[in-house]
Amino acid sequence: MNTIIPDKKENYFHFIRLLAALQVFYGHASEHLFVPMPSGIKEIWWAFRGVPIFFLLSGFLIWNSLERQTSFITYCKKRLLRLYPELWGGVILNAVIMLLIYREQIAVVPFLIFQLTQATVLQFWTPDCLRGYGCGTPNGALWTVGVMVQCYIVIYFLHRILHNKKGIGFIVVLLAGIAVNIGAMPLKGILPEILYKLFTQTCLPYLWLFIVGAILCEYFDKVIFVLKKYWILSLIILLLVSLSGIEDGIGIYGMIQSLMLGVIIIGFGYSVKIPIQHDFSYGIFIYHMVVINGMVEFGIYGKWYQIVIALVITVILAGLSYGTIGYLSRRAKRQV
Repeated sequence: MNTIIPDKKENYFHFIRLLAALQVFYGHASEHLFVPMPSGIKEIWWAFRGVPIFFLLSGFLIWNSLERQTSFITYCKKRLLRLYPELWGGVILNAVIMLLIYREQIAVVPFLIFQLTQATVLQFWTPDCLRGYGCGTPNGALWTVGVMVQCYIVIYFLHRILHNKKGIGFIVVLLAGIAVNIGAMPLKGILPEILYKLFTQTCLPYLWLFIVGAILCEYFDKVIFVLKKYWILSLIILLLVSLSGIEDGIGIYGMIQSLMLGVIIIGFGYSVKIPIQHDFSYGIFIYHMVVINGMVEFGIYGKWYQIVIALVITVILAGLSYGTIGYLSRRAKRQV
């Protein structure tokens, strides 16, 4: 048995992030291009939800990066350079496309405010003048950016409090986060709709996913061999739980399924060698709804091959973004 602890840097997370981005893409493309998923595919697709995967991985990787730096300013600069330059490229392209094909319905002031919210942390808001564009939200997938920014800030301070301390602190924070996630669904019937929507745009229902990733990173040396050994078993449990539907309606993201995802992505990431040198996943996430909404506006939907067309265009845009804006932001990030 190999007892050499893997180097945390020697992983294959690029492949996992790519799969997560494609999962998000396919869900949105199927829904908004009106191409229903084949029978049985939806349950499998739902088991590997991309957003929880991104949040779990972010918790793991951010916690690991914090072990090498202590300055909050430096940390914030690196996070901003990771998230925003490519995001701004997508926001600008989306604005240009809307001005070209939807300009008669656009009100100037709300449109300008919308661009500001898209470029900061209020991506969930859409003005009335754009509700008729595409699927009704010009790039609704970007809601996770604001959540991630909030979680990045909280995780920084949790690291200062919990790193190299007794595990009870992690347990308390994790259980509190899970409780908030489980309690989120009942709140939907209690709070006014606008308040509930605002609540789901905070980090509170999702922070526990980052914490799971952080715990797996904190105790990496102790758990990695277990994760590598049992990730396939966790995959089977994940599929069974997803297919059974026993967690439907319990929390925004199911606890059992998300915990299994954590085991799978870390165990798989250090076990199965699928070397991908370049990570286009963030670009796919940013641009896929730009492409899909444009196709909806031109009436290009209803056929399965149109999903392929959307994917090809999205990947091209993601590659261009990665090789230009992404290259500059990565270089700047290394110099911070």
